[in-house]
Amino acid sequence: MKAIVEFGIPKSALRHPAPCGLDSGSGIPFDSAALAAKAAAKIAHVLMKREEAYLPERFRVSRTQPRVTLWNRNRSAWICVSLLDGNPRGSFGGSPEARQGGH
Repeated sequence: MKAIVEFGIPKSALRHPAPCGLDSGSGIPFDSAALAAKAAAKIAHVLMKREEAYLPERFRVSRTQPRVTLWNRNRSAWICVSLLDGNPRGSFGGSPEARQGGH
């Protein structure tokens, strides 16, 4: 089943004043959840500044857990993988108030 990876930096973590955070826009779609999880782990390695080992298993989505979101320790970056199964979930958007799962 297809999946999408979204990632970004919230407004609160930007050094200069900005009207909103920075994110991946509409995300990056993948043909399978496994490919999305692998890509998310690689993005996490860079975006989270190697705080810990982000393995693809941390980003595995399924019908019972269709969205996985992880934040780094100081909430200055996030990565979200969502299953594209036809159920509307909206974009994650990256606000700390909307976070799900993670640390």
